[in-house]
Amino acid sequence: MAASTEKLYRLLQFFKQSRKITLGFHRNQARIQLLRNQWCTLQNYSALKLLPRRSTITSITTVCAVSWFKKTEEGETEVGKKLSVVEKADELYSANETIALYNLLKDNVDETDDEVLWRLARACCDMSKMTQNFIRKREYMYEGFEYIKKAIKLNDNNFACHKWFAILLDKTAEFEGTKKRIENAYLVKQHFVRAVELNPKDATSMYSIGHWCYLFADMSWFNKKIASAIFSTPPSSTFEEALKYLEMAEEADPDFYLWNHVYLGKTYLQLGEVEKGKWYLNRAREMTRKNISLDEHEAQMEAFRTLLNHKLIDPKDNDPKKKKAEESS
Repeated sequence: MAASTEKLYRLLQFFKQSRKITLGFHRNQARIQLLRNQWCTLQNYSALKLLPRRSTITSITTVCAVSWFKKTEEGETEVGKKLSVVEKADELYSANETIALYNLLKDNVDETDDEVLWRLARACCDMSKMTQNFIRKREYMYEGFEYIKKAIKLNDNNFACHKWFAILLDKTAEFEGTKKRIENAYLVKQHFVRAVELNPKDATSMYSIGHWCYLFADMSWFNKKIASAIFSTPPSSTFEEALKYLEMAEEADPDFYLWNHVYLGKTYLQLGEVEKGKWYLNRAREMTRKNISLDEHEAQMEAFRTLLNHKLIDPKDNDPKKKKAEESS
């Protein structure tokens, strides 16, 4: 899909059409594919819910009836049930079944289990990204923030709680403006660093610190003025520090997230290492996955825009995958 979208992008650029139309088309194509998967899930769920049920079936075993869990053996402990919810939640997350994941966790939310709560907070964040309605975006993000605040109180030694607390602290601040995001900046980084301390192999937390460093290294003059008004020593970073964490993330889990490739590319460009920057941006642009998310489609488009803006690619060039195949043959 990314390659065909780029072709349309080049065509529209050639005829000097609106950039907004091009980017909107890319996002809509990605959303259509994502919604198809979710619609199939909802259809299967709805059909199975109409099957006749015994009156003794509980809410948990109703979910079993739609094949979300294995049958619960008589006498199964509460711990076993919780593990079933977590295991199925992880399967749905890997398959990018966001709606089904959110509904599963909402139906089985346990406010005494940090493992369920942080996953529900993550699902709320993903639901927010999917909708275009500003009010619903905000509602999902703040709902997720409430869950993660409860989770981190339950278990301060859970790295995922710190990671998603930092993410949602920043995401909710986006709705309150740049000043609020800058106010939260130190606390956001503090929780990401704590997540890495608790789990040195967690690539997402490393990427998040690298992204934080990049944003503050690349901060505009206006935002620096805001930061100076809030803090006696405003948050700051360097592209070298950003590169350190982004490379750590890639080493911990290669190709785990296309945005990590994008920011590696951007950081190398900022440091004057053009060939390395171009390599990472092209890798993000050309990557294919079975269940690519809308978020990663956006990363591919950002990689393409960055290459164009730095004149590292011609909009009229052939499809990079086709060109690569021709060169190898």
